[in-house]
Amino acid sequence: MIHKRNFLSRIESESFLIGILCLIGLIPCPKPVKKRGKPYYYSPTVMLRCFIVRIWLRIPSNNALHHYFYIDNAYNRKVMKACGLDRLPDRRTFDRRFKLISFDTKARIDAMGLLFINK
Repeated sequence: MIHKRNFLSRIESESFLIGILCLIGLIPCPKPVKKRGKPYYYSPTVMLRCFIVRIWLRIPSNNALHHYFYIDNAYNRKVMKACGLDRLPDRRTFDRRFKLISFDTKARIDAMGLLFINK
């Protein structure tokens, strides 16, 4: 069975990373569990995109990722916009939210694989 792999041609961006971040927005997000307290300002999809940036660019720590987004140049602003960030989160936000990403990663990876194969 031959799968068509033409989804790469649909990425309309000057950067492959920004294209991947846009495709991650198409993945259905699991329903958040109702919890007590203040709701999250940044959605799980936004945090997943930031985590992908950290992996893609081989950024070693959350502190370094925060510093990367803090650097003011055109490409970094495009990456922040592709992640869905309108302002820079605190470094501790990355620490806390990246711990939670590991719980729903398996379901998202399965959905990403199916999405990439079907496109």
